[in-house]
Amino acid sequence: MVMQITKEAEEVAEWVADIFDTKAEKYTILVFTQAEQLDDPEDLKGFIERSPHLKKLAAKCGNRYIAFSNGDSREMRDGQAAKLINMIDAMAEKNHGAPHYTQEMLEEDKWKFLENFCTIL
Repeated sequence: MVMQITKEAEEVAEWVADIFDTKAEKYTILVFTQAEQLDDPEDLKGFIERSPHLKKLAAKCGNRYIAFSNGDSREMRDGQAAKLINMIDAMAEKNHGAPHYTQEMLEEDKWKFLENFCTIL
């Protein structure tokens, strides 16, 4: 059985993708839990690509995503954590001019989001 994404989850992904039309997307890694519920826990990419909403969100975040299986052994969880740390290090290196998301960036993004939101209304 292929795990399906609920309508509510798709709406949340779409909403988050719209919000992440900001600098924050350069500092975001999508973390999925309960990977053991996927038909193939190793095929997170396929799961994401089957949902246009998740695919859009992942693309905005530089296709940085990882899945954790809650029921894995300690050794597997340690490997997952190490992979996440490597992703964080690579992301920080890529953003070498500003290796972390700052309060100033948040303020700029807040105003940009509000401007876009008011334009929609």
